[in-house]
Amino acid sequence: MEMTVENAQKNSMASNDEVVAETAHANRINQIMTAIVILSLIVSMVFSFLGISRPMMRLNGALGAMAGGNLDVVIPGAGRGDEIGDLAKTVAVIRENAEQKARDEAGSQDQAGPDRRPAAQIRHDQARR
Repeated sequence: MEMTVENAQKNSMASNDEVVAETAHANRINQIMTAIVILSLIVSMVFSFLGISRPMMRLNGALGAMAGGNLDVVIPGAGRGDEIGDLAKTVAVIRENAEQKARDEAGSQDQAGPDRRPAAQIRHDQARR
């Protein structure tokens, strides 16, 4: 009987040690997975800021300058090969079209003479004097 009890206690201790070892192993795996998820989130946030948000803010600044009448602005991101680059290329085309339209209007105003200019242009010229 003592032998049976002793064997049962040994088996119980061995099972206990095995459960503790497996639990520790599972905890290490959970910690590693947690670290990987946190690192992935940090990398994702940095990529979103550096790869998407900042280039879009720069492009927005260029669009604001164009809206203010500055067509000499450099369009940032036009050399990129992604969607932001496609958008920047489209903005560059819009800028070129606006420059061409401004040149055409300036040429037609020079040919038409001072009396043919739009009233807003005449007021602007008079205000500058």
